[in-house]
Amino acid sequence: MAPEVENVSKKAPFQVFRADIYSLGICLHLMLLGCYPNEYDCDVKFRANNLDSECVDLIESMLSPFPVKRPTIEQIFEHPWM
Repeated sequence: MAPEVENVSKKAPFQVFRADIYSLGICLHLMLLGCYPNEYDCDVKFRANNLDSECVDLIESMLSPFPVKRPTIEQIFEHPWM
């Protein structure tokens, strides 16, 4: 779940599509590494796994805690790793 979605109970607005990009980043991370980004030792796997630097860049941008810094779906399709 995207960080900003936690504030839904406080009726704080958020951009649904930006939250979806975060979720897609979680799915991509899980598919490539077999663990969620917040799991114990997963950060070590992320850095030590021989992932292409462009792949790492894409995942990190999708998982940005700041919604406005996440790429749009169009930008993801244009990303060199894609």
